[in-house]
Order: sequence, then structure tokens, then C-alpha cells
Amino acid sequence: MKNLSRYNQQIMLPEIGEEGQALLHCAHVLIIGAGGLSSTLLPILTGAGIGTISLYDEDHVEEKNLHRQTLFTMNDINHFKAKVAATRLESINPDCKIKPYIQRLTPANVAEAVAPADIIIDAADNFAVTYILSDACLDNKKPFVSASVLGLLGFVGCFCNEAPSYRAVFPSLPSQANSCSTTGVLGGVVSIIASIQAQLVLAYLLKFKPAPPGLMITFNGHGFIFGSFSFLNAPEPEENKKIPFISMNNICSSDIIFDLRSVEEMPSLPIKESIRLSLEDIPLWASNLSGNREQRIVFCCRSGLRAANAAYYFKEAGFSKVALIAFSAT
Repeated sequence: MKNLSRYNQQIMLPEIGEEGQALLHCAHVLIIGAGGLSSTLLPILTGAGIGTISLYDEDHVEEKNLHRQTLFTMNDINHFKAKVAATRLESINPDCKIKPYIQRLTPANVAEAVAPADIIIDAADNFAVTYILSDACLDNKKPFVSASVLGLLGFVGCFCNEAPSYRAVFPSLPSQANSCSTTGVLGGVVSIIASIQAQLVLAYLLKFKPAPPGLMITFNGHGFIFGSFSFLNAPEPEENKKIPFISMNNICSSDIIFDLRSVEEMPSLPIKESIRLSLEDIPLWASNLSGNREQRIVFCCRSGLRAANAAYYFKEAGFSKVALIAFSAT
């Protein structure tokens, strides 16, 4: 740290001191997503003196982002979010090294992304990415702080490592693909949840007691209602009930592959061996393939949600090897 005096107001806190500030300076934080949550989250962590932040996001800044993604300006439109954020944050605090990665987080690169980090933050607004990260953090015993905001509601929790995984609390993907783009969101709620997310990260790195893992915090922006609960006793799903996300590189020649997207949505399927499947035809195909229950079935769609609905049906029908591909995270 070149200039310790810039942190005087937090160093004077008995919970931090110079020892705590050194912990923050030595920390490596991985953040997935440079959108609404990160617009509040990143300046807080950078200002606090986090030593290294790896930031994954492949998107460009758009005008429709600016009402809640206040890290960006009109001059940043059409520029990569991660690069713009890195430049801005390093001007806020040169002590902090920001590593921008202009790419998606996928099953193929998650292990490499997670490995050097002390704590992983999910700010991606992508169901598939959340489960991919949680699985990797559980396997690698890394703490995982995930947040989500939809409309006027939001939650944030600290999973894995010393606590159950995201799958322990949310064993199944949601049945509908609601998102900020389809349902709407208010910037104030996003900033509140992101501030709590940042505080959970700082509390973990500073070794606060009680420790944040296993804590879920909720907020209702309509009634200004906060809530919280512990999920430390949530059981992990049985291994044979988990449906993993995989990358296209993990596909085997023996796999049976279904794509849930319509001709209108995707005229030409990216995996030539895949079979186009509608939700209405799932029971018929499950019946037709009843003699192949030991063969792996891979379900694909853009977000992973339709694929998951089909996969759950096949699991219930006795198919033991089922996997998902979300093209928004591959």
C-alpha cells in the first residue's frame, strides 16, 4: 500500500486496524458481471482497498443500462463494460489492480477463473452462471456471494466454503426466465442489495464474527422491509439429483442432445447432432428413450431454464445421466 492515510477512517475502526487493511490489500476478489450490482459493488470494494479484482463481462455499455449502472456515462456507450470499469476504478484507487476479462464465465473457464481468488462474487444476472459458479466454489471450497434483484425485490447470500451451496437453498432452477430485461428493476433497490453484497465480502475478508457464510438477506423496496435468515443447516442435494451445466467441449459422441429452441428463435442449431425438442414433446421422447436410461441426455437452450425443465422430467422418469447447456453461458 503506497498511501495508508487514504484508509484512515476505516483503519480507526477497532474491527479493522492496520492488520485488517493489510488483509484487504492482499485479497484477490473475482467478480462476474459489470452491470447494475457491480456499479455500486466495485467502487465500494475498490475504495476499501481490495488489492486485486478480476472482472469478467463481455457486454458493451448501452444507453438503457445507465439508469442503474451508474459507473458508466453516455461517453462509454458501445465500449466494453469491463474495460471502462477497470479504467475508472484504477483512477479512484491506484492501489487496486483491476484485471478485466472480456469474456463470459462458462463451464470451460470457471475453474481457471475461480482458482486464484479468495472470494467469488456473482453479479451476473444469469441463472446458469450462478449455478456454474456455486458448483465450482463448492468443489474448490471457495466462499461465494451471490445477489439478485428483480423489480423491487432483492436478496444476497454467502454460500459454499463454510456454508451450504446455492443448490442447497435453491435446488431447482426457476420455471420462468424473468430478468431485469423482461420484468424491470429500480436502481435504488439494486444499489441497496449491492451495498450489502459488498459488506458481506468485506466482513468475510476481515474475519468478522459472526462470519457471513450461511446468511441470506432480503429486501422489499415497496414496503422498505428487510429480512434475514440462516441456511447453515440446509442439506446439499444428493449427487445423483444434481443436473450439471457443461460446455460444448464436454459433449461426447454417445450423448443424445436436445435443443429446446424453436426454428424462429434459432433457425440453425449450433450442435449439428442435436434434435429440436418442444416442451410438449418431452413426455413422448422420454417414453421413446426409456430403453436408453444409462445414456447421457444433454438439453440445450439460451438461458438453461427450458433445458432444465426438460431435464427434471427425464430425471423423474429414471434417466440417471442428464446435463445442461446454456448458450448464454458457453
